[in-house]
Amino acid sequence: MEQATFDIRVKGEMEGSAGLSPRLCQQIIEASAAPIMVFACDERNPSVRFVNRAFSKRTGYAAEEIRRTDWWAVHAGKDNERALAHLQQAMRRGSELQVELRSYSKTDDSWFWSELNMAPLTEDGGTRYYVGVMRDINDERNRLEELAHNAFHDALTGLPNRRLLIDHFGQAVERARRDAHEFSLALIDLDDFKLVNDTFGHRAGDDLLRTVGSRLRRQLRAEDTVARLGGDEFAVLIQSTHSDAPAQTLDARLKAIVEQPMMIQGHRLAASCSVGVGLCPVDGLEFELVFDHADRRMYAQKGENRPRRRYDASSSRCS
Repeated sequence: MEQATFDIRVKGEMEGSAGLSPRLCQQIIEASAAPIMVFACDERNPSVRFVNRAFSKRTGYAAEEIRRTDWWAVHAGKDNERALAHLQQAMRRGSELQVELRSYSKTDDSWFWSELNMAPLTEDGGTRYYVGVMRDINDERNRLEELAHNAFHDALTGLPNRRLLIDHFGQAVERARRDAHEFSLALIDLDDFKLVNDTFGHRAGDDLLRTVGSRLRRQLRAEDTVARLGGDEFAVLIQSTHSDAPAQTLDARLKAIVEQPMMIQGHRLAASCSVGVGLCPVDGLEFELVFDHADRRMYAQKGENRPRRRYDASSSRCS
């Protein structure tokens, strides 16, 4: 984006050369729909000396009030730390800058993302003021954050998807190498899930999937990852497991969580599931290799469970 450099002439030259009086220039700034503010650079932390009506309308700060407010302190925080540092450096150098920062609105005590374009105002070869033109980009940032979230999360359950699971697996491998411990990747497949959709409808099936995902998330540790891979299949990444805690123990724990009866669309349902567990580094250090071990074990268990599985519509139980 091309940015303008402003030039203040203080010896009567502005009116003659540009045909615009200082008063008219101020009226133009006041009439602008874009929030504008002017910083004075004669202090260690430049202070806001002027804002237009659009700035006051968006932030709730009147011109007199903002001059008495420490703008830097109001905007301090981890979200703005880098942007404010760059802004102060640019002001010391007298250079132009565009930054994105979270701005505060006193009107409703809220924060919004803004793009601030800063340019120096020069006088006698030196910089005494900076003008900042603000653009509200809150909706844009929210859309980008939503897109980023959707790229890594399952739309139905809100759980991490396979892509984010792979990322967490890579982080777990690095920790396992550093701390010399094992971790587990478990796959969970709901048995005969199609019967739920066929008998009670897809809304009931969706509710069942959300309930299973929520249960797993609540009953496992915060550092563990619960993901939905699609359909009726979930994955669980369990951090810091040990050889003395065999896969069968994790298998039984996950089955106990999933197979608790639940109320779905006014029906009491209980679903059975098949679980397969892969161990890292025992089964390998790459995601696909550990995943394949867990997948084979899960389908082996599903084959063993098949003669015992049934769906009883009268008791609303998948078993």
